[in-house]
Amino acid sequence: MGMRKIVKQNQAELVAFKSLIDLTGSAYFFGRIGGGKTTSMTSVAQKYHDDKGYKIFDLYGGERNEHLYWCFPSSETRYWHGVKKLMNLDKEGPKQYQVHLLYPYYKSMTPNKLPFDAPNVRSTIFTIPFASLEIEDVYLGIGLTSDTDNYVFRDTHENIYKKDGPRKIQKYAKDISIKNQSIFRSFIQPLTSNLLLQSEIASTNLDVYNELKDRETVTVLCLEFVPKEYRLFIIGWFVRQLAKELDKIGIYRKNILLMRESAEFFRATDDSIMPEPYKIFRKQLSNFLRYGRRGLHFFLDAQSPRETKGLVDGQQDLTILCKLPAESDREDATAQLKRDNLITSRQIAQLAILEPGQLMFIVSGDKARLRYVLLPRTRFWKPGDGNFYTNLWDKFNGNYKNYEALTDELKSSYDLEDTQIKELEALAELKAKESKKKKIRKKNEDDEEEIVERIIESKPKITPVIVETIPTQAPSITQDDDFNYVMENYNG
Repeated sequence: MGMRKIVKQNQAELVAFKSLIDLTGSAYFFGRIGGGKTTSMTSVAQKYHDDKGYKIFDLYGGERNEHLYWCFPSSETRYWHGVKKLMNLDKEGPKQYQVHLLYPYYKSMTPNKLPFDAPNVRSTIFTIPFASLEIEDVYLGIGLTSDTDNYVFRDTHENIYKKDGPRKIQKYAKDISIKNQSIFRSFIQPLTSNLLLQSEIASTNLDVYNELKDRETVTVLCLEFVPKEYRLFIIGWFVRQLAKELDKIGIYRKNILLMRESAEFFRATDDSIMPEPYKIFRKQLSNFLRYGRRGLHFFLDAQSPRETKGLVDGQQDLTILCKLPAESDREDATAQLKRDNLITSRQIAQLAILEPGQLMFIVSGDKARLRYVLLPRTRFWKPGDGNFYTNLWDKFNGNYKNYEALTDELKSSYDLEDTQIKELEALAELKAKESKKKKIRKKNEDDEEEIVERIIESKPKITPVIVETIPTQAPSITQDDDFNYVMENYNG
């Protein structure tokens, strides 16, 4: 066992890095499959949490959903018994962490029942306020956007009200979009229809400040019930919100962000076949890594340094090298360290034969040291685990919370807005019909007047003839004269 050999060499230094440095940058873990890089990363993060008070945000657990394993203490009782006996450790061993599972709500995928076993394990369904988005967030969902897409986003962003929910956001964007508008068809419509994007005042919106404030709880972002094409968007948005909140409050500066299988997002090769959002996310990584100054420190793992070459150089506080059998991988990982005289040829050769748990521990600017990392204090993935929910949670806990009432409320709000919109559209259509009828009546009246005028104008004009007449003197009339007689004589 590798641990026993190293204990004999230097027992005091072994115990999971008793003198951990305060982080100013990030940490990177490289090693082949089965080399222990992911368990080592989890163990080091736990030491920072337990011994130095760092808050843990677990952003991505990979295809194995390893982020969920925080829910259980380690089941390696025999291992921990041996560790305590061999190294006289009292504080190490299995630990039940307090865990907050955050599930972005996506109506067509998110189940109504989620793991819940307070106070240790809590689950929360959350939504994202549309008003909090930036166009860079949209890029991570659908790639770079056109000028017309940018106009639709900007105009919708600026003109919706705080209380406008997903249906009204959707309608506004649709009304100003042209046919098959990319940002509407591929981003706004699916995310509002599935109720992930909400109004600014929705009670389900994620409270980032509370997550930062709760230093003891491990916050876990659970993306397994969201389509893959939107996972980058959610991760990017979440990190941005953390950074904004830290800038605003100026406290809670010690935070670690875990991302397993990071090469899936940051791969520096095969650029021609990589989806555009991944290319954009890779470019944004350099900015994310600089968030160490704000107090956000990334812990990333990958099988080969070549996969992330050029993206992490100079930004790391810690470099952890596990077993690297390939000579090219060893060269990529150690070339600069060798030039700086921080690692020996013998240590480089050792990387090919390291046992699980053994690693080369390199603090920025310091010489490489061979160390042994204790297993995580939590459960960790093993072959055969399969689906976490059915094979582990149901077997070892089985408690769930039903969120149907909450999701029904979200659906009802959407339906209410939809009804309001349809009523307004029906009223507008009725008014349009009445207006059309009035216009038709007015036109008919105008047409009748025009016809009369035409008839009058079409008649031949008769020039009047002036006839000169000689007036005759009317006979004088007295009261006694017979009226008929007088009139006959006058007319005759």
